Amino acid sequence: MIWKQVCNADSVKTVTCIGCGLIGGGWVVHFLKQGFNVVVWDPASDARETLEKLLQQAIPVVFETEQVLEQCRQRLHFSETLAEALSNADYVQESAPEILSLKRELFRDIDKHLDVNVIVGSSTSGLLMSDMVKTAIYPQRFVVCHPFNPAYLIPFMEVIPSHKTLPEIALWAQKFFELSGKKVALIDKEVPGFIGNRLQAAIWRECVHMLKEGEASVEQLDMAVRDGLALRWSLLGPFMTFHSAVLDGGMRSFLEKFNGFFDKPWSRLQAPEIDEEFIEYLVTATESAAGGESNEDIVRRRDQGLVAILTALESK
Repeated sequence: MIWKQVCNADSVKTVTCIGCGLIGGGWVVHFLKQGFNVVVWDPASDARETLEKLLQQAIPVVFETEQVLEQCRQRLHFSETLAEALSNADYVQESAPEILSLKRELFRDIDKHLDVNVIVGSSTSGLLMSDMVKTAIYPQRFVVCHPFNPAYLIPFMEVIPSHKTLPEIALWAQKFFELSGKKVALIDKEVPGFIGNRLQAAIWRECVHMLKEGEASVEQLDMAVRDGLALRWSLLGPFMTFHSAVLDGGMRSFLEKFNGFFDKPWSRLQAPEIDEEFIEYLVTATESAAGGESNEDIVRRRDQGLVAILTALESK
């Protein structure tokens, strides 16, 4: 039986990242930050340029100086072929585009070149592993390892096995990422979108409904989440927020006092209809809310703010 020779989660030296776009590149930064040797394979013609831009962007919040980044570069290697990239991998993180047929073909190619005892994690944000491994040779070793962008700063991630993934493989992935500084939710049941993206989609849908109906502006909706809900949730999450809302009784007292709160028609979870006219309005309204700030500046401000928040949370 395979997996008997799989390396210990704390003995991984070399991580192969397949794809180095927004998510894959974020993983590259994370793994470099954690001291791994990182091998990258990405067939896109602009892959190196894309990754370099992300590395430069991460200097102030991850590497601190150009000199530190240069030291990390000594552990970063590009491969020209998939076979070469997989030849010395202790773990593989796949971050290819969200196209099911592409994932299936890629997984089969990975199985042809990768040692049978090496585990493969997929960054997919919503596809089910059970669907992606339909043509894999060794489906037992594949497991969803879904990060939140930026992967090099947001600690939360999800590990979701398929019905074919061996339980010890999912546990290995959980331990490996916890050792690398992540806070891991090991999810037993596959569901499209997993946990985080389903919650994100629900809030996004209601925001778009309210914007479309003229009930709130982009600025007001962002403010409500950024300066209201997100502040509490960053410390407690939705359940602990309500549990602590009634000091003398916890969740039971909250449900008794505010049960009618949940019956009110305050959310519309059906996806809103978005036609071309509304797309133009949404784009214009969002650009206006950005106030001329470039995406690069927004991301820089986001990352610096995340570091400050994480630092504050660690000291509490």
